[in-house]
Amino acid sequence: MTIKRFLIALVVLGVVALAIVGPSVIHGPSHVASVTFVNPTPYDLDVDAARVGGASWVGIGTAHAGATNIAEEVVDLGDTWVLRFSYGGQVAGELHRTRPELVEAGWRVEIPPEFVHPLEAAGITPPPPH
Repeated sequence: MTIKRFLIALVVLGVVALAIVGPSVIHGPSHVASVTFVNPTPYDLDVDAARVGGASWVGIGTAHAGATNIAEEVVDLGDTWVLRFSYGGQVAGELHRTRPELVEAGWRVEIPPEFVHPLEAAGITPPPPH
């Protein structure tokens, strides 16, 4: 094979590879249209999520006190999600949910009222109501 044919073959392979891999790289990770968080606590809880065993957390938003909150275009974290709820840098609790559990619940997550206990134990009082 001549160098010219080799270079043409290399370019063709590169174009094919880009056509196959390119869309996922360009569009980035997939997303879930929305996740609803029901927060019965008196705290505005920051919501972060990660894959099980994942080292990096993705910020989802804030679940406002005593309200139902909808986070839109949430990064899809795969088969099992770890949801962490915190206030003022203090972790209130974590929930582990599988994709089937989230789908069955309509992508609705009820934050346990007991998540106030770690905050209260840390001496963090709830802010005044909005």
